[in-house]
Amino acid sequence: MRVGVRRVSAPRGRGFVGLRVVAAGVAGVVMGDWVAGMLAAPMLDLDPLAVALPAAGVAWAVTVNLVAMAALPAVAGRMADLAGRRGVLAVGLALYVLGASAVIVAPSWPVLVGARLGQGAGIALMVPAALAMLLAALPERRRPGGVALWIAACAAGVLGMQAGGGWLLATFGWRGLFLPGAVLAAALLLFAPALPRSLGAPAHASAPRALAGAVLVVTGIAAAVLTLARGGVWGWTSALTLGCASAATLLLLTATLTLRHTPDPEATDSATTRTDLGWTASSAEARAGLGRAANSPDTQAGLGWAAGVSGAFGAVFFALLATGPAYVAGVPVLGGSSGAGPGWLWLVPVLVGMAAAAPLAARVGRRHGMNGVVLGGAVALASGCGSLLAGPYPLLVLAGALLAGAGLGALATDALTTGTAAAGRGNLSAGVGAVETARVVGAAAGLAGAAVLTTSGVPGITGAGPDAVLLACVAVAVLTAAAASWRMVTARRHRAVQASLRAARQEAESLRGLLLELRATFTEVRGQADRELVRLGLQDVPAPWGNPHGQE
Repeated sequence: MRVGVRRVSAPRGRGFVGLRVVAAGVAGVVMGDWVAGMLAAPMLDLDPLAVALPAAGVAWAVTVNLVAMAALPAVAGRMADLAGRRGVLAVGLALYVLGASAVIVAPSWPVLVGARLGQGAGIALMVPAALAMLLAALPERRRPGGVALWIAACAAGVLGMQAGGGWLLATFGWRGLFLPGAVLAAALLLFAPALPRSLGAPAHASAPRALAGAVLVVTGIAAAVLTLARGGVWGWTSALTLGCASAATLLLLTATLTLRHTPDPEATDSATTRTDLGWTASSAEARAGLGRAANSPDTQAGLGWAAGVSGAFGAVFFALLATGPAYVAGVPVLGGSSGAGPGWLWLVPVLVGMAAAAPLAARVGRRHGMNGVVLGGAVALASGCGSLLAGPYPLLVLAGALLAGAGLGALATDALTTGTAAAGRGNLSAGVGAVETARVVGAAAGLAGAAVLTTSGVPGITGAGPDAVLLACVAVAVLTAAAASWRMVTARRHRAVQASLRAARQEAESLRGLLLELRATFTEVRGQADRELVRLGLQDVPAPWGNPHGQE
């Protein structure tokens, strides 16, 4: 009986269009919220709610949001795979709408901090569910296109908030920065019931152990992000920072050991996800392991690589985003202090490069593999940051920004494509959540590093300011390119070894067939010889080649 082998049909109809709209909308909301938080942070010091607070206390409104967005996506993604993605998406949208609304009308500082925490939790629920729903509606060969749509929508969200943020600040104050996200998320929430329904997987006996591991993961990542976000305030060598970092390390190691020994049922697509879009699994995809175990070596290796690339993307992108105003101030052509025009215009070529490179990277990766995409993206990113570092010449800055954006788009495409492919169809949300967690942790590291380098620089190499941040971005890109090159070399060696093993197996099979044929021939000759001996009456005379012990 053939199980799980069905015809592939391209998704079509209003259901799939709705999925694309919702996924793009969620991406825009998420990245718009990032930019809104960064634009609002300097304004909070002047708000009456924070007048009585120390400067270090005001940053908690940003920190709690960052911690929630980093700690929860992986667990939220697994929950979406088990409980149903549409339901988790709706809960995330509702939580975000409530949080954003509370931020807009917050009467006190504790309410504001709690509302920002709610926004971060809502984003952590939305992202894995929305992107996984889109990718689950596509056959595997078309999923990079869905990833490219997501990245383009992220770039549009950043650009839209950067472009409209000044007007919102001038018209409504810092609270108005969260109004577009609240309105868009509310509209998406109203549309959510029309999305195709997905069913969760059945409960498993290892659920308590998995729950314990999930709690350890959440607390460990929260402690790690808290270390990065508050280390500059507490002091990087203070007892509080070192204790928080040690707790994060211990919790994550314990979580790794706990989850490593947790059995994961191999859930097939038919058992975990059903949609009304007409997608069905092909036999090739079924054999490729759409329901592969989450703790298998191949899955862990793929997710680890995707998480590393995603972390590099997050670190560089948000470091550039945070350093942009200081960089623009020294470049009049970009609208700096001595130039004309809004300073955010320098981001336009970066985001255009990101959006344009994502579909190209998807096509190249589908034909030639994603390792080459990472290598090319890292080289483009290093070249772009190097061009920005070289000098404030208009064409050089434009080329550098485009190259940097293209490199970031390629890295983001690889991270999501490789992560979801490694996780398998039954664990798509968990794969997206793992990649998103790495991106946010990388963002926290990038923001913390940018803050340090902007004030102290790199001793013996460059002074404080944007140049130090750009130099660090070049270093991250070079390390990523080196890792991608090594991965390509090892993959080529692995393919060569596998080809040699296949050739050896084929040769052994050929030799076995030849020996079997020879044995059959000798058996037939022996039978003919025995019959001839019987005919001649010589059957009692031993043949000179006979076995004296009577063994065959």
